[in-house]
Amino acid sequence: MRAQKFHQRTFSLAFLASLACGVPADAEIMLSIDALKRTYLDCERRALVQRIPADEIMQCSVVYEDLKRRAFDDNWIKLWQWSRQALGPSQDA
Repeated sequence: MRAQKFHQRTFSLAFLASLACGVPADAEIMLSIDALKRTYLDCERRALVQRIPADEIMQCSVVYEDLKRRAFDDNWIKLWQWSRQALGPSQDA
């Protein structure tokens, strides 16, 4: 069961990477934490200024959950604090 969840997550991240980098969507890709952070911040910046299509919202959500788990010990407050600092006061809503 755990392997199946891992495969589903890597497939979703593979799809996201394929959108950003032109990589085939069926490739097994595990984004680095730095790549997750950049992608998450891009999602946040875009969401502040425009309406994001539903399929992209889903992919941003996958990135959020993976980043929260891997880089912030599954603590959404730590992720939120980091993102507010990374976005800076001019980007903060």
